[in-house]
Amino acid sequence: MLVRRYSRLTKQLFNIAPNIRNRGTWFEAYYSSRIAYEFLTFVGEHPNGKKAGRLGIPYIARLHAATLLGLICGLLSVEGSVKGRRYPRLAMEMLEPTLIRSIVRELRKLDFHPHSYHYLKDGKTMFGVFLYGREECGRFLHEVGLMGKRGRKLSRFLTPPP
Repeated sequence: MLVRRYSRLTKQLFNIAPNIRNRGTWFEAYYSSRIAYEFLTFVGEHPNGKKAGRLGIPYIARLHAATLLGLICGLLSVEGSVKGRRYPRLAMEMLEPTLIRSIVRELRKLDFHPHSYHYLKDGKTMFGVFLYGREECGRFLHEVGLMGKRGRKLSRFLTPPP
């Protein structure tokens, strides 16, 4: 489970164990720590207050390819969706234009062919990115990775029927 991996990492990095809450359809890891707060705010560039439209890929994540790939893997594993058995599609959409544009740029640097889009939903502009097709999604799964139920679902979609 992804939240348990996060919990172990938090314990290793900050020596704190978050409380895990089951919210029915999703899990939440909650903790209160000044050290973790300052790390996420100042090193991880996670802004205070309202975050909509202010998130991007932090500079520290771009320093090492493995860190950047891990961040992209984590974002799509948690926020993404997998659709279409016949024509697989890996997508993510949110209210974060800067973050979506950054992901598109980084995927292009890795020679992927991401498609970006936007649309209005309840008066707000949603931004999205997707990879389409067996070859593109399979390469993403192999080179970047996808964890949890989305990774398993994409693997099933990419496995040819017997």
